[in-house]
Amino acid sequence: MRALIGALSAGGYSRDLLYRDAKSHNEYILLRYWKSEESRRAALEDPEVLRCWAKLSHEIRTLKIYETLEEVVTP
Repeated sequence: MRALIGALSAGGYSRDLLYRDAKSHNEYILLRYWKSEESRRAALEDPEVLRCWAKLSHEIRTLKIYETLEEVVTP
């Protein structure tokens, strides 16, 4: 995960925040803020990023991916 976050940051594609469940210690939530839609598409074609994803696919289990989220404005 560290290598993927580093590759995305080095490419200027995104910034990521990684959280761990305080109770189980083996479940994580990754929040990724893409610089732009163009950056997201470029990252999907970056060889270093693709290598990281390929390696991670054998090491982690992804439970859910949300492609886009809407901010909830509270009064």
